[in-house]
Amino acid sequence: MTETLIIDEFHEFGGKHCETASLKKLLNFHELSISEEMLLGLGGGVGFIYWYMRKMPSPFIGTRYSNSENFLLTICKRLGARPTVTETSSPKKEYAELKATLKTGEPAICYGDMGIFTLFCSSRNRPLWRTCFRRVRTR
Repeated sequence: MTETLIIDEFHEFGGKHCETASLKKLLNFHELSISEEMLLGLGGGVGFIYWYMRKMPSPFIGTRYSNSENFLLTICKRLGARPTVTETSSPKKEYAELKATLKTGEPAICYGDMGIFTLFCSSRNRPLWRTCFRRVRTR
């Protein structure tokens, strides 16, 4: 039986960019209203990347600039926030930890490495990036 977890007053849809929209919603939940544009600037600003290799079925287009691998953590640091980050290669472990977080009424931002999705896999269906799941929360 699937368990349904609902966090009251959390609005999950909408936004202009996946990461800034996710962080904006998490911050809004905690009554801190900052625009996505401001969050993008705090993270390093706008940039552009067009990346294509023969192993990829389609090009990757990115639209943010950051010298940091941890874009959202950079933003949180610049806001004075102290996010909690967990990382694992075990989907089962992450799912259990995510459920525990959601049961406390706290929203979380989750990442599934792009390499595990078919769109970003090579012709042999092998990921181009390592598999990991990350979760960012504010408490």
